[in-house]
Amino acid sequence: MKLRILFLLLFSQVVDANQVDHCKLIAESAGMIMQLRQFGVDLNTAFNLKGELSNNAKNLEVIIADAESKPVYAANLGKQKAEEEFSAEWEKLCLQSVEFLNDAVDLTS
Repeated sequence: MKLRILFLLLFSQVVDANQVDHCKLIAESAGMIMQLRQFGVDLNTAFNLKGELSNNAKNLEVIIADAESKPVYAANLGKQKAEEEFSAEWEKLCLQSVEFLNDAVDLTS
């Protein structure tokens, strides 16, 4: 849950007219990260984000930490299902963040 709150805070800095496209990118990135995790890739080494200060790098760090908290499956079907669910989960989170931030902006207008 803490990771998701952190994501919301990071995401709030990059919301713009392409919000839905951004969420699709987040979902695709999350799916790729989970796929790598399911095949045993060390995510921190693969992405080598140490020292990166951009919001995108911070978003990836949050997604990686979440992926590392998920189990790795032996069967290909389990791996594929984990990837699809993880991607969908992050897209849903992103879209909820967009909705929340849009509502917050509407309240201040």
